[in-house]
Amino acid sequence: TGQLIEFRMALVSHRRAHRVGTIIARLGARAMSTYSDAHSKLPLNYHGARHLSSPAAKPAFGGDVSDMYSKMFMWSMHDDGPWKLMLTHLRRALPTSRGRVLDLASGPGEPSLLIATELPETQVTSTDVSPDMVAKAVKRSEHAPNMTCEVADMEALSQFADGTFDVVTCCYGYMFVDVDKALAESRRVLRPGGTLLLTYWVEMPLMGLAKSIMQSIAGENAPKPVINPLSLAEPGLMDEALSRAGFKVVARQEATYPFEAREDEETAFKMLTMPIMNQMQEIVDASPGVDVLGKAKAAFRSHMDATGFRKGDSHYTITGNTYCFMACERQA
Repeated sequence: TGQLIEFRMALVSHRRAHRVGTIIARLGARAMSTYSDAHSKLPLNYHGARHLSSPAAKPAFGGDVSDMYSKMFMWSMHDDGPWKLMLTHLRRALPTSRGRVLDLASGPGEPSLLIATELPETQVTSTDVSPDMVAKAVKRSEHAPNMTCEVADMEALSQFADGTFDVVTCCYGYMFVDVDKALAESRRVLRPGGTLLLTYWVEMPLMGLAKSIMQSIAGENAPKPVINPLSLAEPGLMDEALSRAGFKVVARQEATYPFEAREDEETAFKMLTMPIMNQMQEIVDASPGVDVLGKAKAAFRSHMDATGFRKGDSHYTITGNTYCFMACERQA
């Protein structure tokens, strides 16, 4: 059908994304179709966490997927979202408004651009593992002379020398990587006494949507999502990782904000099911003659109506998205 062709074309875009080293780089390219043997055996679940020492899939957003993700990324600008909170703590970390900031997992350049705009005397380096995302960040930051953009793997920041930065920021990045490696690199590039500002998800109702859809097309024993935004949600996991890496938590705060999607149903379906897109495609490929996508979209509509997340035609509001913010100090 036309919908199936369109869906497969979207998957082709995924396979064009960048792969870094031996670990699959973030949600696109082969991250949507191939994972390391070690990762494929991890015991993931819809609401639980992965042991921190396990390798993690790093989603990489490329092509059309990066366009959808860029829209989703801007939800963090909400008054109760993480970017304004990060900016507040960044001002405290840099009382003279001067310094060097490294932003990890910046996507299309945020909160890097917000920081660069609000603190024009601060030098901001925006990084992401996806070249498509970095290209978007470069274009968006043309008016910000104090911001540079680079492709970088947060597990291996080899292009940056030890102690280069005063502050490292990372909004929703550590959940998708080997957190011990990434935190070790964050500490290495920070000066002694430097500040790490980070966020990770505690609650995400979209994972309930993923479960509903997968069970509708694969039964009660449906595979769990490979990409798990809640991998650090278990109490104490992030604290333990930070302690191992040599950080002291000096402030923390939890907050909740909505995801507001004013998109047609087809676009909303693609945006809100990205963590399971590859798994849906595998079921499509294994089920000739079965309208798998039709079942998935019916489950999508049913779940959105049952939860009250559908507010009208081309209007979805997903509430209950809760994150944890942490401000940390690099120990000597």
